Amino acid sequence: MDICKHLSLCILFISPIQSILTHPTVVMNLTEYLLEDYDANVRPLLNPLGKITVTHTFILKQLIRTDPRSHTIRLYLHEYMSWVDEYLTWDPQQFQNITWITLKREDLWLPDVMVINHLGRDNYYMRENTIPVKVTSSGRVFMDNPLRLSIICFFQMKDFPFDSQRCETTVGSWVLPLSALEVVNWKRPCIDTTQFMTNSEWILDEAYCEKVSAPPLEHQQGSFSRLKYVIRLRRRSGYFTRIIIIPTTLISFLSLLVFQLPAENGEKLGFIISLFVAQVFNILLISEFIPINSLQLPVISQYCLFSIIITWLSLIFSVLLLAGYYSPHAFNHLSVDTQRQIYNLCRFLAKYYFLPVPNINEIKRLGKIDLENSTETDMNMDSTLGSALDRMEFLELRFLDMSIEGMVDDAQIEIWRFCVRCLDRTLSIVFVALNLAALVLILPFYLP
Repeated sequence: MDICKHLSLCILFISPIQSILTHPTVVMNLTEYLLEDYDANVRPLLNPLGKITVTHTFILKQLIRTDPRSHTIRLYLHEYMSWVDEYLTWDPQQFQNITWITLKREDLWLPDVMVINHLGRDNYYMRENTIPVKVTSSGRVFMDNPLRLSIICFFQMKDFPFDSQRCETTVGSWVLPLSALEVVNWKRPCIDTTQFMTNSEWILDEAYCEKVSAPPLEHQQGSFSRLKYVIRLRRRSGYFTRIIIIPTTLISFLSLLVFQLPAENGEKLGFIISLFVAQVFNILLISEFIPINSLQLPVISQYCLFSIIITWLSLIFSVLLLAGYYSPHAFNHLSVDTQRQIYNLCRFLAKYYFLPVPNINEIKRLGKIDLENSTETDMNMDSTLGSALDRMEFLELRFLDMSIEGMVDDAQIEIWRFCVRCLDRTLSIVFVALNLAALVLILPFYLP
């Protein structure tokens, strides 16, 4: 009894071992059985006029790189395909219940399903000929391809750096028409994004697919089955907001401060020139991130260009005002009426700018103007003035008349410097209004 008991235990343990040892032979026999008289160049259909249905899907792993200048993106993903090969079926009971095996790709018929808009600048399949395919007893073939894929994606940069991009790639047969091969999606969602690696620049908003058809070419008959995969990417704008938008806005408003600087400050022109150089450098920085495209200029680039124009105008007006401040005789070519209108306007605006109006009597004393040396006509006119106010207005007009005659004195200089200060404040308000208007115009493009 003990011997029989031990013998039965030995048989119990030896049987699986024998099965394992004979299993490789069974697999080899099954492989020979399947590949005997198999032709990899013939579509695996018992009915030659039938249609093969290829199921296809992508597993998106990583967004490797985006290149807006060349309108391309590079992805790392896995491609899964499946189809039924009617020549690769067997009865599992005849081969020790083996329900699936792996076979080399070069031994089987493979559908010519590929990415249509692949650029081909790098390796399409990472391990094209080394990964075997899985075949089940029902003839179902499963193939997995890890891909590094570079595809065309036309970047819409109008809303940069708050832009969203829509990139698509089309998969289908290159030779076989729809009547011979159809590509369908494997499952829903049609693009698996559960394994997608977080990208530091882009957010994956959406991924989907849709079935389309391609029209036939001149030498072909029938349309082609296509499966279009679409991904939507949204840019992370925090980095660009800090290094582009905020500095651009601050520099733009800094250029307005040049009109608040007194003309006596020798760094006024140096300040505005430095800001102009900073604006040019800023727009060169933005150009590194956007494609060379004259059809659609980003709004932020238009704003930077507008800021440069504002800074350039500030420089021009500053030079003119400084010339008028230090060289009042430059205004001698203006008519008396024009000079009088400018002075009266500045006197009116000075009340709102909180600017002190020059005291004529004080100017008279400092300038040492001797009215007693005036002509007899002037003395007669002076004697007709009945009030101190009329006398004051006459002196003001007299100083303006003196400029026409080329007699530049302290009074004339003080009056024109007062006018320059008033124009400084006026231009400051005008340029502030222009910058605020520009901001109001671009905000709708960036607000959700």
